[in-house]
Amino acid sequence: MAGKRINVEDLTPEQKARVSKLLGRSDALDAMDEAEMKDRAKAVAQMMELCNAIVTGVGKDLKQAREKASLSLSAVHKLTGIDTAAISRIENGLNMNPTIETLSRLAIASGKRVKLELVDE
Repeated sequence: MAGKRINVEDLTPEQKARVSKLLGRSDALDAMDEAEMKDRAKAVAQMMELCNAIVTGVGKDLKQAREKASLSLSAVHKLTGIDTAAISRIENGLNMNPTIETLSRLAIASGKRVKLELVDE
């Protein structure tokens, strides 16, 4: 899904300050030329694509683990308190922003655990 395209010139001073703070530089937007902004936008899009692929993969893994444990969505709901529709959305890659806590609860219900790892590039 493509978002609305926004030009830096159209931002209010408050919006510029907020975005600059998020980027970690007070002069970030003013100092950025168009090529750099395009490069950053491309990098963010690639990162989002990677994150979506990871979450989709984890959802598929959770579904396989649940099915291997012979658990229905209803059974996982009873074990975790997570709504069956929410579980289904995660398993089918329709929820791109589940919390680590939610993923952990679903994994534990199927006898698994979530492992996060920070590695060098």
